Amino acid sequence: MRMMPTEAELRAILRIDLVYFAVGVLILTVGALTLIQSLVDRLRQHMVFLFGLVGLLYGTRLLFQIRIFQFTVGGSRYATSQTWAILNYLIPIAGIYLWSFFVSPRSRRIVYLAVAAHAVFAAIGIPHDLLTHQPWSFPRTNGALVIATSLLVAILIVMDIRSGFIPLDVPIRVAGAGFVIFQLGVIYDNLVSLRVVPSLWTEPFAFTLFLLAMGYAIQYKIAADRNRMVAMQSEMEQARRIQLSILPAGPPASAYYEIAASYSPMTSVAGDLYDFLPLGEDRLGLFIADVSGHGLPAALVASMLKTALIIYGRTAVGPAALLAELNRAFCGQSHGQFVTAAIAVLNGPAQTLTYSAAGHPPLLLWGAASADVQQLEQNGLPLGILPTAEYSEITVPFAKGDRLAMYTDGIVESENVGEEEFGKDRLSEFLKSAGDDPNVRLENAMTAVRRWRGAEREQSDDLTLLIAEYVAERS
Repeated sequence: MRMMPTEAELRAILRIDLVYFAVGVLILTVGALTLIQSLVDRLRQHMVFLFGLVGLLYGTRLLFQIRIFQFTVGGSRYATSQTWAILNYLIPIAGIYLWSFFVSPRSRRIVYLAVAAHAVFAAIGIPHDLLTHQPWSFPRTNGALVIATSLLVAILIVMDIRSGFIPLDVPIRVAGAGFVIFQLGVIYDNLVSLRVVPSLWTEPFAFTLFLLAMGYAIQYKIAADRNRMVAMQSEMEQARRIQLSILPAGPPASAYYEIAASYSPMTSVAGDLYDFLPLGEDRLGLFIADVSGHGLPAALVASMLKTALIIYGRTAVGPAALLAELNRAFCGQSHGQFVTAAIAVLNGPAQTLTYSAAGHPPLLLWGAASADVQQLEQNGLPLGILPTAEYSEITVPFAKGDRLAMYTDGIVESENVGEEEFGKDRLSEFLKSAGDDPNVRLENAMTAVRRWRGAEREQSDDLTLLIAEYVAERS
């Protein structure tokens, strides 16, 4: 049983250890608060988490090293020493890995090797200490390894500063000063363990300065990231409003057709596009397109496509000719992206539908007479691949009660938790039901797609759907 210290011993312990105890509590508290921050704030989450972990480990190790803490928590001297030793093995692994977030990719690979060296040392040292009941069996080996890897990291940082990868801004200067002070403290205390210099416990104070300096740098970077994110969100919202402005405000009034459209981008802006082409009182064009990729690049291409559609849509003699014109306009201008597109021209008096597509999913056509859904697929190459690509078109009946659906692949390729696609057959069912107008069919179809995907899965593509029905000429 451990003997209780005398009053004189307690006073001596307090005089020596009270400051270190306060430093340990401070470091432990900062580490714990930083860990909590990493869990609630996603900005630089991994770096913040690792920084908090280093502080937590170091503060805990420092407390276990202080006699006043040992007397407070009780327990055997062996358990206390073994816990301190295990923490001593783990701290360099997390501490050195933290620097991988700051250095260049080339330097990062070397940092990983240094981390691996400490991990191997810990994998050997911890089991050895536990099996032999001799905590911290290799202090000199650890001292030499810490000094070597600390100098290595310092050299890598200097090299990255000289190369311009690490900018010498205010947070980096502050963090660098803290790092230098801490590394000097580490090197000094490890030289003490090697009995090269006289004993003077400087590392806890050096680490506290490093903790404050690094904390300042990280919080500075987080604040800068947040400001950039706010600015980016504002720009994306402006881009979203601009893109929405190029979409039709609503379907055109028609004496022959009822039309409904839905557009649901995956992100603020998207690469899907639809439009209505006025071709006179009796004819109407339906246009739908899907630009490869997502986000802002796809949205910019979609805006270019809208401009080309305005230019060529008024003069093209048919859907195939219009696709050919759009393709020639896009080739060499789309910067590696391509576009799938489809055009359906509805002729009210003739009761026909003329269709052409460029690599687009087939049009679904429900015939009132046949009470069946067929797939129209009259495809050429996607737009923007080959300037000489040719497109053909097909004309089929489209009479009273007939319905069609044009869509982008995000609709039919939406997957449920079992990774099963929604598919064309399920979409076709919403063309068959009697009594519903296109708006109801559209809303039911989009609701079914969302339910199929489920709340636990994020939308993985842009979703666009057009439904049209021939309702006969109105008086």
